[in-house]
Amino acid sequence: MTANSLGGIIFRSDGSFELGLGHLSRCCMLAEHLTRQVSLFAIQPNPLAESYLRKKGMDFRLLPAGISGEEEAGLLTDLARECGARLVVLDRKDTSLDLVGTLKKADLIVADFEDRGAGRAMADILIDQHIWPEDRQPESGEPAFCGFGPEWAILHPFYARFHELAGKSGNGAGKREAISEIIVACGGTDPSGITSRILKTLDRHREPFRITVVDGAGRRSQSLSCQHHPLRVMRSIPSLARLLYRSDLAFVSGGITMSECLCLGVPTVVLPQHEEQFINAARFASQGALLVTPPPNDLDFRIAIEVVVEGVFGEKGLRESIARTGWSLVDGRGIQRLKKVLSSFMSEVFCGL
Repeated sequence: MTANSLGGIIFRSDGSFELGLGHLSRCCMLAEHLTRQVSLFAIQPNPLAESYLRKKGMDFRLLPAGISGEEEAGLLTDLARECGARLVVLDRKDTSLDLVGTLKKADLIVADFEDRGAGRAMADILIDQHIWPEDRQPESGEPAFCGFGPEWAILHPFYARFHELAGKSGNGAGKREAISEIIVACGGTDPSGITSRILKTLDRHREPFRITVVDGAGRRSQSLSCQHHPLRVMRSIPSLARLLYRSDLAFVSGGITMSECLCLGVPTVVLPQHEEQFINAARFASQGALLVTPPPNDLDFRIAIEVVVEGVFGEKGLRESIARTGWSLVDGRGIQRLKKVLSSFMSEVFCGL
């Protein structure tokens, strides 16, 4: 069974202004690259998420609010029958035992991404780039397959190719003497308004550089400006790969874009939107792969921005070091690894029928 003959897939994920659109974006990419057959999305009602999926051309169904895990699993099972799916991808943080257990009873294969709910222990496949292998503590009833560590970052296939180019050319190792191109990408919604804060900080630096802001699909209207540097704003672009590859420095939140920056060897400063993103980024920072500030609600956030900006501008050696380390940790081949696992798992299941 090849990677593109997995059959239809049910994706269970959500998006909102507070949550962002990263999980839905990842699932849309997987829907494109894992199967050529019909896939369905199941989401909680939310205007932002619904608009995003419509623009992507994805078929979706809305789940009733307040339903139990068992009831939700019943609806997902019905959707699986509708599109002939044997695989359910859960890309959310809080799956319950009832939800996953009921899906398994219906003979569905469950792949679970970066989950913190109790249901993760019952999944067939668990993928989490933020659990480092050396820190892993096996759980009772652990899934049949666990893909843990930075190499399991699930990125668009573009990134594996750009990763190789960055390694060959040295372009992605932060080796330029001066910073001329900066990218600011603080997520699909930027609920904390980090973009405007970092622009104010950068504007106090008089070195000549250009800033590109990637404005997410769900960011609320807010004027962005710089007095001393050329500024361009790009909205809802399909991929950041080429922009990141050409950048000398990136300021991002702690979601998928963080992994994309590391993969391309871009010197990266992470400004996390919330505590979970901070914890994830801090693990990379402890390896010397990036710089990180506390979340915006932390009293030290404002001072931390000033400190990291001064450090990354003032020390070329620091930029080169974090870029090289980040590049060594994330190779962009997570999706290829996932394809192999899914193909092998589904083949074994079908052979056993």
